[in-house]
Amino acid sequence: MRRKLIAAAAVMGLVALALVGGLFGGDASGAPSGTGELNCALPYDEEVGSLSEGLCAELQVTKVVTGTVPPGTTFLVRVVCPGVQVNETVQVNETELPPVDLLPVDKTLPFPEGGGTKSVFIDGVTTCTISEPTAPAGCTLVSIDPAIVPLEDLSFIRQTPVIPITVTNNCEVAAAPIAAAPTFTG
Repeated sequence: MRRKLIAAAAVMGLVALALVGGLFGGDASGAPSGTGELNCALPYDEEVGSLSEGLCAELQVTKVVTGTVPPGTTFLVRVVCPGVQVNETVQVNETELPPVDLLPVDKTLPFPEGGGTKSVFIDGVTTCTISEPTAPAGCTLVSIDPAIVPLEDLSFIRQTPVIPITVTNNCEVAAAPIAAAPTFTG
């Protein structure tokens, strides 16, 4: 009986170590599996005396359009992430990384007729809502997946968090009316 208890305790310890390693980016030895890539420029830090680079959540918004889109059509996707306003300015002249969008975020992303992908970088705990307030003429909004994105504390994450968001529209060009020539009898 004692051997079974010791064996069970050993197995439980290994499972716990594997879970902790998997949850926090390590392996069973506890060593990190990667350091993650810094992916955004954070506000100027007066204590450090320089611009810092950080690990931000990247909301990667992809616009997908099906059907026939009239030339020159622009789609507008809105990203809103509430939060406590920070009175800081992001200076981008010292780094080549994209600047973080400071909370609160209310940003409109324009997409051309063919769609595409654009990113918004967030550093903070918030819940973002993605919408398309008005679809262009002849187009309908099919889906936004996901439309609500909760962002948690990123301080313990070792991987660059990229959240893919797909906004899909279908466009149908209205058929031109056929004008029939009048026929006269008589």
